[in-house]
Amino acid sequence: IMDLLAETADGALCNVEIQKQGYVFPAERISCYSADLVMRQYMRVRGQAETFSYRDIKKVYVIVLFEKSTAVFHQHPDSYLHYGKTCFDTGLEMELLQEFCLIALDVFREIPYSEDEKSEQKAWLSLLTTENLKDAERQVRNYPWLEEIYREIAMLRQRPEEVLGMW
Repeated sequence: IMDLLAETADGALCNVEIQKQGYVFPAERISCYSADLVMRQYMRVRGQAETFSYRDIKKVYVIVLFEKSTAVFHQHPDSYLHYGKTCFDTGLEMELLQEFCLIALDVFREIPYSEDEKSEQKAWLSLLTTENLKDAERQVRNYPWLEEIYREIAMLRQRPEEVLGMW
C-alpha cells in the first residue's frame, strides 16, 4: 500500500512499509531493504567525510505494518508488535546497525482492550485499523485528538485530487 523512506533528526534512515498481504513481504525482503538502507548510509558517509569511519554510519530501521499478516504472526496471538535486531548466541554485545519493527494490524485488531487501556500507540494503531464509521466514532470518544485526522481523511476521500497535490 505504501513505501516511505524517512530520515530521523540524527540522520538514521527508516523504511516504513504498509503491506496489504503479508506474504508479499517475507523475511528475505525485509533483510534486503535493511541492507539497502545500510548501503545508502555507507555511501553518504563515505562521500561526505574527509576521513571515513564506519562509526559515522547511523542505524537503519525497517518498519513494516501488515494489514493481513502471515501465519507466523498468528503463532503469537497476544503480540502484535515485534521488535528485532541481530544478537549473538554467546551473549557477545555489539550494536549492529539494523533494527526492525513488524506490526501485525490484524492481530492488534483481535486483542480485546478495555476502555481503561488507553495509549497513544493504541490510538494510532486503532486509526490504522478503523473499518467503519462506528469504529471511528468510538476512537474519537476514546482519543478526541483523532477527530481532526478523521475529518481530514473524510475530506480526502471526497476530493482525492488533493492527495496527488501532496507529492
